[in-house]
Amino acid sequence: MVLSAACAVTCACVLASCGEGKTDDRDDNDDSTVQTPPEQEKPMEGLQFYLNTDGESYRVMGSPLSADKEAVTIPATYNGKSVTVIGESAFSRHAVKSITLPKSIVTIEQSAFYECEELTAVTVPESVTVLNEGAFYGCKKLESVKLPEGLRIIDQQCFSGCESLSEISLPESLDVVGADAFLTCNLQYNVFENGNYLGNKNNKY
Repeated sequence: MVLSAACAVTCACVLASCGEGKTDDRDDNDDSTVQTPPEQEKPMEGLQFYLNTDGESYRVMGSPLSADKEAVTIPATYNGKSVTVIGESAFSRHAVKSITLPKSIVTIEQSAFYECEELTAVTVPESVTVLNEGAFYGCKKLESVKLPEGLRIIDQQCFSGCESLSEISLPESLDVVGADAFLTCNLQYNVFENGNYLGNKNNKY
């Protein structure tokens, strides 16, 4: 009887040690259930993204790493959420010559491209409704600006100091042009019988 009991204990220990540390029968090298997420296109080096207060979209900012980039491309999405805002002073005094803005952008904030003196052209996406104060202030080489129908506000000093800007077409959707928005620009006005206009004769500017 003593021998039988000892044998039973030994067998139980052997069985326990055989199962120790093994939680299932899957091969440790079997990765058939592991799903690799699709690779996302990496944004340009130097761009920084901050979640907006809505928690559903991002604003983008530049950094010292992007300050010397001649071409800047803003992605439409980041971490699966839309990039909707170019932040305040985001690319201020950057060496950028060209900027590509996605259709997800809604607002270009104050001084976003302040004194980007090498910037020569910009096309504002149709999604943008507001260009805030001094957004392109002091962009001395800026020659071409395309504004979308749907733009409502060009805030004060938005294009002030853009000395190379000689012509611009204002959309009929525009409600507000702030003070000194085009100060020191060499703009050619459209002349109509009742005054000079930056837009067409149906536009009050």
